[in-house]
Amino acid sequence: MNHCMKRFLALCGFFVLGIGSGSAATIPIYINNSPSFVATNIDAVAWLNRAYFGVATPTGVPFEAKNTRFFTNGPASTGSLYPAGTMIVDPGLRFFRNTNGQRFWMDHWVNQGAIVTDHASSFSFGSSVFSIFDSRQSILQVAATNIVSTGPLFSGAHGLIRLEGKNINLTRNGLRTGSTSVSDGFGLSSLGQSNYLNDVGITDVYWGAGTVMPLILPVRAE
Repeated sequence: MNHCMKRFLALCGFFVLGIGSGSAATIPIYINNSPSFVATNIDAVAWLNRAYFGVATPTGVPFEAKNTRFFTNGPASTGSLYPAGTMIVDPGLRFFRNTNGQRFWMDHWVNQGAIVTDHASSFSFGSSVFSIFDSRQSILQVAATNIVSTGPLFSGAHGLIRLEGKNINLTRNGLRTGSTSVSDGFGLSSLGQSNYLNDVGITDVYWGAGTVMPLILPVRAE
């Protein structure tokens, strides 16, 4: 158990023993130790992700937990179809302390793995299933007093990564909007990985056609 994880559990224990949770239904800590593929309801003071978390929300809106003050995504593993510490959520993730219908900042938010948000539209052609990442409503939003991320954060080409906090540490980290090489774990052919899609309202304007034949606009006589 590394230093960050020990500190995380100590903070959670102090909060639960000293103050208590926000409601009767709120549990002290939610620990994900096995791959998750269903957007379950998480109502916990602390959320610790130690496994693969790959879900698509049935409502089409970003996933959010309730009453969560502390969050940690553990280190990412390699060599597995469902790598630990990897979170892939369609269409997005919002990290707030949602209490009684209001959004407040969390206390601590730590990412040691990889977090990806995007939206995929799937269709079948014969026996093959294809997935196009169109980034609809793709968002990764964090609001916490203390934010530490040592692992990459991704959102779709049309997406948004927004971090709000008092102390934010992104040392040796990467933030990216666009296609990612992180596996979705489902073995689907992803067209959006190799074909860039423009944002809504943006259209390509061709400057040439054929071989060495730029399109010359007519010059208006003054």
